[in-house]
Amino acid sequence: MLAVNYANFRYNMKGYFDRVAEDKETLIVTRKDENMVIMSQSSYDSLMETLHLVSNQ
Repeated sequence: MLAVNYANFRYNMKGYFDRVAEDKETLIVTRKDENMVIMSQSSYDSLMETLHLVSNQ
């Protein structure tokens, strides 16, 4: 899991997006009010599938 502040994220957005996509990294963008999480869609889909399977009995 990576963490970067908002200013650095804005400065190198493409690089961070590439890293998230290629390495399946999760990125936390730290902000003053609330942090954001960025992940690839395939990672998100996998997480949602796992949640669905665990929640069904």
